[in-house]
Amino acid sequence: MNSKNILLAIACSFVFGSFSCTDKDKKTDNKAVQTAFDSQYPGVKDTEWKIKNSYYVVEFDKPGVKDAEAWYDKDGKWLLTEYEVKFDKLPQAIQASFNESKYKAWKIDDIKIQERLNMDNLYIVEVKNEADKNEMSLFYAETGLLIKEEPELDSQKLQPYILPEAISAFVHNNYPNARIIDTEKVYDNLEIDIINDKQSIEIMFNKDNQWLYTQWDITFNQLPDTVATEFKKTDYADYKIDEIKYKIQPNTIAQYLFELENDHGVEVNLTINEEGTIVNK
Repeated sequence: MNSKNILLAIACSFVFGSFSCTDKDKKTDNKAVQTAFDSQYPGVKDTEWKIKNSYYVVEFDKPGVKDAEAWYDKDGKWLLTEYEVKFDKLPQAIQASFNESKYKAWKIDDIKIQERLNMDNLYIVEVKNEADKNEMSLFYAETGLLIKEEPELDSQKLQPYILPEAISAFVHNNYPNARIIDTEKVYDNLEIDIINDKQSIEIMFNKDNQWLYTQWDITFNQLPDTVATEFKKTDYADYKIDEIKYKIQPNTIAQYLFELENDHGVEVNLTINEEGTIVNK
């Protein structure tokens, strides 16, 4: 064995380091992980194993699936799999939802499906506006519900996340029939996206797993009369309403967050609480 291979072998022996090791077309030395993978994806031969932040990650292809990546912990517990598919392989409800959306004329760059432990599948459609080169990631539930839309960032990285017991308990106690769709770190906070009775809901927790707020989209017709009346009195009554969110948080009167835009493209954020008082503008 030459010196280069010796150094590589030594490096790869530290399986929980901060770096990644690759063993293309071979099996991982962790028997529990290899057994779990072989059972979950029988017959897959062309694999590339890596260590990422102490997780065992295997990249592979199989019929109908491109650029698949499965994640396991050191005990062989499967955590998530992400892979690419073509548009016509998406559930019909998602295809219909996209074709009726404001992004239907945008170019589709990639479509990814994420299968995760204790969560519903997440369908991510990455699109680009050829005119201004803006890129967006659209996150769908299997039902076709658009959960969220975010600017596509190169820094977005795939990473398993196991919900702390306190957060799982909060979701179960407050929304017993909800399905968890996604989790996302927002600075030191954690955002949980759920679907409850066909409604997409965002719940935010701080680094100590304490509830910060819950919010979801509503229509103008769902506003209380006190809020709708106050809005019509403002200087923004003729602005286009891009979005209204209903927000609840501890020890605070519920609020309605308006995202508005006039004919000249000027954007305004307006918040009115449940009593009809303007909080900020």
